[in-house]
This record gives sequence, C-alpha cells and structure tokens, in this order.
Amino acid sequence: MARRVSYVEVEDRNPFGEAMDESVFQDTGFTSNWVPGYSDVRRQREIDMAEGKEVQPLAHRFHWIRDRNTDNSYEARKVSHWVNEKHYTIEDYDKLVEMGYPLADNPGITKDPDGRARWGEHVLGVAAPEVAAAHYQKNLEAMAEEEQRAHQATATAVEEFTAATGTKAVPFQFAGDDPDEKPARKGAKK
Repeated sequence: MARRVSYVEVEDRNPFGEAMDESVFQDTGFTSNWVPGYSDVRRQREIDMAEGKEVQPLAHRFHWIRDRNTDNSYEARKVSHWVNEKHYTIEDYDKLVEMGYPLADNPGITKDPDGRARWGEHVLGVAAPEVAAAHYQKNLEAMAEEEQRAHQATATAVEEFTAATGTKAVPFQFAGDDPDEKPARKGAKK
C-alpha cells in the first residue's frame, strides 16, 4: 500500500503587520491607540515597503508604554526599561501636539494630570529617528537569525526523518533561498 504524503503550504508573515482593511485601522472605536499624524503615516510607509517602493524614515517612533498595574498602581519597571534601556522619552501631550500630532482627533487618547499623552494604562513613549533606526536594524538582524535557525531546524528534521524511515530524501529549498528568485510579498502587485 502506498504511503500518503501530506503537503502543508506555508506563507511567510509580514514582519510589519498584516494588511487589513484601511477603514478598520482608522476606526478609533476599534483601535483607540491610533496616534493621528503618526499611525496613518507609518501604516502607509509599511504598505509602500511591502510593495517595494522607496520610503522615507519616520520623524519619530512612538510606543505605548504600560505604566499602570491592573489595580491602577504605578508600574515603574516598564517605563524604566523603555526610557533607560531603549532611550525613549515620555513627552508632554501639548508638546506632541506642537510637533504636529493632532492627538485630540482620537478620543481614546487623553491628557493625564501630569500632562502626558495617555491611552488607558499606557503613556506615549517617543524615540528619536536615530534611536528608532538602531532598533529597526537590531530587529532585522534578529529576524534573519531566527529565520536561519528555523531553516536549519527544518533541514535537520527532514534529514532525521528520512534516515529513521529509510525513505529517499526529497530535495527542497525555502522560498527566497534562490538568489535568482525574488519571492512576492502578500499584497504586492505583480
């Protein structure tokens, strides 16, 4: 009796986030952490990157930093991590508005008693472009290392399986390993 072989189709995920309907991203009732003047620009930049277009660096990098526990007590550890280790700053709400980010356009973002931009239990952290670029490069390197580890683990598993079962090894290669092949990204125009 012939042995059945199952094939599983695998698609790389976009490291910049999955594309969703534009209206979902701009609905502040759905994503109340949307930062007007930043999130829309960043989203368009990521779409352009996925399509292979030339993009300009962002003026800043924003990150919502949780500074409250579930009992509403202050959580200094996470703020300290982002400020001291990742070199973000916690800017005042009014300064962010002066920088060109109309925070009042999103009713989910409020000005807290300390003058900071707040979204629930989070304050808005801001990184300068050079800090954001360094983090981006570090993330790209980490993703490449992880991809290499995954490829090696898969190749090893195939070798061990074929050796254990006595079956003939089937040659395979990962999409993108062929230097002459440029894999298409999901949503990219062909």
